[in-house]
Amino acid sequence: MEVLNKYPPKEKKKIGRKPKYKLECMNMVASKVVDEGMKFREVAKIFNVSQGSVNVWVKTIRLKRSLKTQENQILVFLGKSTA
Repeated sequence: MEVLNKYPPKEKKKIGRKPKYKLECMNMVASKVVDEGMKFREVAKIFNVSQGSVNVWVKTIRLKRSLKTQENQILVFLGKSTA
């Protein structure tokens, strides 16, 4: 005996809201702090964003870069160079 459901399953809604800023903008602001050595306050004032947002973006970009370097070190150790 088959159970037929005449209604298709509903699509799940995404949790949370859409980001206010695009990923390119976040990376540009964070790279000003990480690469050019600007202060959080200066960058936040220039781009008209909060210091807390800049702090989160900088933490994210630093984490991504450290993971990428660790991955490259592991590949070199295993003899699977990416270059």
